[in-house]
Amino acid sequence: MATHDAPPDFSEARAGIVYPPRVTSLWRAANTKKPVQVADAAALREYTEGDRFVTTFVAHYRSVVGVPLLKENAVIGVISIYRQVVGRQTLRIKP
Repeated sequence: MATHDAPPDFSEARAGIVYPPRVTSLWRAANTKKPVQVADAAALREYTEGDRFVTTFVAHYRSVVGVPLLKENAVIGVISIYRQVVGRQTLRIKP
């Protein structure tokens, strides 16, 4: 997993994770093959009582969108976009 401009403790908590915890938007997007949106991670028990990666996430980020990358209906990755503010993100896809 790669990060850009992430806080050091978040990057450290993520280091070595091959499979993300089941409660995360990353896991859900990869396994449902559909975009996943979490408007307020701090309001969800699975994000506040989870493992170190999940609770570190809540310390820095409040909302997230996870979008699976598919090739011939197989997941080849997930792009996650995090925000520090609460709220749903508007996704606009231009043709």
